[in-house]
Amino acid sequence: MRSSIQDVGALFIGGLVFITMLVLSARISNTAFTQTMTTTIHEGNTSSTQVVEYEFRTMGFGVGDSNVVLAANPAGITFRSDLGANGTVDTVGYATGPADASGRFSLIRTVAANGVQTSMPVANSISQFTMSYRDRTGNIATTLRSIRSITISMLMQGDAAVDEPATGVYWERTFKPNNLR
Repeated sequence: MRSSIQDVGALFIGGLVFITMLVLSARISNTAFTQTMTTTIHEGNTSSTQVVEYEFRTMGFGVGDSNVVLAANPAGITFRSDLGANGTVDTVGYATGPADASGRFSLIRTVAANGVQTSMPVANSISQFTMSYRDRTGNIATTLRSIRSITISMLMQGDAAVDEPATGVYWERTFKPNNLR
């Protein structure tokens, strides 16, 4: 015959094992969620930055005068380039859009070509974004015509898992377009 102390002990040990399994399951789920969010952000960041890199490398291509950069500030830039290599100079702009409820925003790409303007987000869930502009000596550019390099920095973040910090991808790149030299 078993005593009531043995029953209570077995119940206690069984409860501890059950709680341990619940905690372990929750940790595994949380880790899987975090990894999935990180992978999703990396994939979105890669495709976004490919568009940005191409257009910033070809900035000023096909422009016959020195008015390549039309506007520049820490939140965006507008420049001219023949994106399609079709002889038509397009006006391209990158700027941050309005913040959503979580405080994150999108990077909006606007292209004006042949009198038609189109806008689309190229990156979402951005929590930090800045652009800086340097002249040929590496100092901060004081005029649009003195810009020789552009540095873009952005932090894209996904939703946070329970009791975990938000996952994210930091991307920073300096461009020195040949047509600005």
